[in-house]
Amino acid sequence: MTTIAVKRDESGIRIAADRQVTQGTYSESTTEKVFARKGITFCGAGDLRALDIVHYAMKIPPFRDIDYRNPNKWLVKRLVPALRKAFSDEEVELDLLVITPDNTVRYIGACFALTGLNQSQWALGSGTKFALGAMAAGVSAVEAVKVASQFDVYTSVEVDEWTTGEVEPYVGT
Repeated sequence: MTTIAVKRDESGIRIAADRQVTQGTYSESTTEKVFARKGITFCGAGDLRALDIVHYAMKIPPFRDIDYRNPNKWLVKRLVPALRKAFSDEEVELDLLVITPDNTVRYIGACFALTGLNQSQWALGSGTKFALGAMAAGVSAVEAVKVASQFDVYTSVEVDEWTTGEVEPYVGT
């Protein structure tokens, strides 16, 4: 699966993710699990095909100036329906952390339920417990993913790091 760790600090929101994809006995470290589309940062764990749909094919609703007043309303009324439409004919095994331009962080699970997370650290994937424990002990998001890689065979030691606003935008639709 994966490990993604997200930690809020004085400089903003820091994101770290391994790049490993595992299928059966095969694994490689080439996948982008964190990306930005239309100013929204997506961090995804689970079904790679579903993550690719969000990354490359799904129509992302714009986050408008009025949405800064209530980002949850945008998430519930605009983003979740877009996700449902993108996956209307299939079951989805995808967990997302969505970071809006105002740095609101929300979790959207496989059933498209939205969870508000008013905390300073989050994690996704098979190494979640290890990463959360490491961050609670005071390490950075990057170090938390590295700790998870020591205990979770589905997490690689190759770790990418971003601060919100630095995530490479996808230049597609």
